[in-house]
Amino acid sequence: MPQFSPREIRTAVAPMSNPTAKSFSYAAELYLGLPKAASSGAISFSLAAGETRNISFPVTMPDAPGTYPVYLDVFVAGQLLGAYQATEDVIIEAPLVPFTFSNLSASRTRCQSATAWNTLNFGCTITNPTGRSITHILTPMYRVGTKRGYSDPIARPEFARELTLSPGQSYNYYLPGNQPALDRCTILLGFSAGVPYGGCAFLRDENGNDSPQACV
Repeated sequence: MPQFSPREIRTAVAPMSNPTAKSFSYAAELYLGLPKAASSGAISFSLAAGETRNISFPVTMPDAPGTYPVYLDVFVAGQLLGAYQATEDVIIEAPLVPFTFSNLSASRTRCQSATAWNTLNFGCTITNPTGRSITHILTPMYRVGTKRGYSDPIARPEFARELTLSPGQSYNYYLPGNQPALDRCTILLGFSAGVPYGGCAFLRDENGNDSPQACV
């Protein structure tokens, strides 16, 4: 069944036919649920004798999550000509809630693959606070702390991880700064006159929601 988000705008297309020997003007309405939870409103169109044409019905999806039957009513001169129900219902899914984060930690250590730099080990506890399974793609992010302040966030998409948690489930996430198998570090922090720069690490999901930051 088609799945959409609340208040998402979609356009349904239905082939409409005039099987008669004369042209007619029609009005049709596509709607979801009974009573109507969403509607295209009346869409007017004309069909010549024997003509078939695709008619578009724009609909803003309902706010409330659930499963909605799809109906189409067709009128001529204000009289109901036909009432139809689609073979598939529409599912409105609740927006994905972000994970929650706790026990954040960051520790600075020397980058083994580039010893002129430091790196950060980062960890946290990730929890699904909802009553349904949730999947998010989490990308490590960091900011470098210098004498001029902190840099803009820097993403490390090559270390992104897709995580699925059951209702109420927690997961202990840990990203070591040193990645010997890749001969590289996840985060690079420099020095200024021998003094190491600070840094903050955090996670960002695919919707742009950020965890709190752990800093050194």
